[in-house]
Amino acid sequence: SWSVKFNSNGYITKINGSWEYEYDGENNYCLMEWSASYDNDGHLKSVTSVYEEQEGDYYEKGTFNDALNWSNGNLVSVNGNGKWYDANGKETGHINNTMTFAYGSQLNKYKQYPGIMNDPLTYCGLYGKGSNMLPVSMTEESKEVSGSESYEDNYNRTSTYTLNEDGSINTEIWK
Repeated sequence: SWSVKFNSNGYITKINGSWEYEYDGENNYCLMEWSASYDNDGHLKSVTSVYEEQEGDYYEKGTFNDALNWSNGNLVSVNGNGKWYDANGKETGHINNTMTFAYGSQLNKYKQYPGIMNDPLTYCGLYGKGSNMLPVSMTEESKEVSGSESYEDNYNRTSTYTLNEDGSINTEIWK
């Protein structure tokens, strides 16, 4: 079952969900809660999510926080962190992630979020307004620690767009 709450502008502020099923004689479940806040201009400012999952003997709980930073109507960075816990509440891993955007001069007439955000609900405007301009590049730095192992990932991507006659995004390519 899922529950979705919206603010007066039609932006999603909370999603709660859960599911249960039996597989091979074992009960499995997952609980999830996601919440968001927006600034006075309708930009997504923060996202917090918590989930709890059990599949047979496997149990994990996770908490994630993202802070979105805006300047002159453009999303300039997303700073995220998350932690995973076992059934005893002991931290089993964590992640820190930063995405930084640069902009050119191409107007984002309908304030669409770029596809690099990788969430279909952003494309529908359900997470508020996107940037005034279209981003031309994105840099991501990520470090994850899981048990005794550590992973780092850093990359840069550039984008190109074609627009429809009305100024909406027709195609978007990230390299």
